[in-house]
Amino acid sequence: MGWQIFYLIEPWGWEDQEYRTAALLTMMHNTHIQKRNQAKKLTSFIRDLPGAVVKYLERKETEKERPDLTTEEGRRQATAEILKGFSAMFGGRLIRKK
Repeated sequence: MGWQIFYLIEPWGWEDQEYRTAALLTMMHNTHIQKRNQAKKLTSFIRDLPGAVVKYLERKETEKERPDLTTEEGRRQATAEILKGFSAMFGGRLIRKK
């Protein structure tokens, strides 16, 4: 039972999956290069997942407070933020209907 609780807090297995994926990517990349100096090492394809989580959490702490969706003003503000995000993702291809 203790290992199940530990797994909820600190799951394992992603390191092995990350290594195997990086090994495949390295092999695929290195078999399709033209010159030997273009070869990459396995470590160039391994992501820093714990570091990415820390960066994400630090960014969330510095972001502004989210709008309150229980109020009309908060819903308007959230809608404006969502439309701004969609506009950034899809550019001029977004057609807004009222």
